[in-house]
Amino acid sequence: MRIVIQRVAQASVTIGQQVKSSIQAGLLILLGIGKEDTEEDANWLVNKVIGLRIFNDEQGIMNRSIMDIKGEILVVSQFTLMASYKKGNRPSWIHAAPHELSIPLYDYFCKTLSEALGKPISTGEFGSDMKVNLLNDGPVTICMDTKQRIMTIQEAQEAVDKWIKQYGVRYFSELTNMACLTEEVGELARVIARSYGDQSFKQGEKPNLGEEMADVLWVLLCLANQTGVNLTEELQRSFEKKTSRDRDRHKNNPKLTDNQE
Repeated sequence: MRIVIQRVAQASVTIGQQVKSSIQAGLLILLGIGKEDTEEDANWLVNKVIGLRIFNDEQGIMNRSIMDIKGEILVVSQFTLMASYKKGNRPSWIHAAPHELSIPLYDYFCKTLSEALGKPISTGEFGSDMKVNLLNDGPVTICMDTKQRIMTIQEAQEAVDKWIKQYGVRYFSELTNMACLTEEVGELARVIARSYGDQSFKQGEKPNLGEEMADVLWVLLCLANQTGVNLTEELQRSFEKKTSRDRDRHKNNPKLTDNQE
C-alpha cells in the first residue's frame, strides 16, 4: 500500500457538482492499493497514521498527533499511486490491485482507521471521478509505502506475537525455545565456520547465513515476548551502559589500533 499524507487546514471531495465529504484541520490521505497488499499492510499504515506527530505544539514544533489535536481525516482512493513509469512516458497500472481486492482492502483500511481514531472518518467514493480541494498546512506532505518500510524492534516483537497467535497455535515453552535458540545458534556457527573458517560445505549444505541469523532472531523475539522483555528499551539501556563503560577502553587498546598486524 502507498499513501500520501497531507496536513491540511481544510479539504473536501466533490463528485459531479456535489460535495461528498469535507473536513477541517486534520489529514487528507490518498490511498493506493497494490496486488500483493493485505490487511497487515493496512494495519501497519493505520498505526503509523494515528501515531504520526506532524501537528505543531505550543512552541510551533511538530510534536502532536492527529489524536492529540482531535483532528479529522479524509481518505481518497488513488490507484495512480501504484503507477509504473520506468519504461516510456505513459504510466502503467499493472501493479494496482484489481477491484475484487482493492475495494475490500480500501473499506478495511477506512474502517480500521476510524476505529483507531475513535470517530468516523470522511471518504471519497471508490472508482469515481473526484475533484479534491485542499489547503495544505505548512506545507506538510509525507509519503509511505508498506513495501519499503523499516521494521523497528518493537514492531518485530509484535509481528512475531501476531504470527504465533494466528499460525503457531501457541508459543513453545520458554525452556523449549531456549533449546531452539541454542540449536539455531549452532546452525549459524556451522555456516560461519564453513564460509570463513577452514572447513568447506558438505554436499547439500547451503551458505544461507542470512536465513540462519533470522532464525536466531525469531526465537530470541519469542523468548522476549514470553518473558515480558521490551527489547527496544533493553537495547537502549545496553548502549548507554556500554558507552559509559567503554567510551575510551577500545580506543586505548593497542591491539585494536590500525598499526597492529
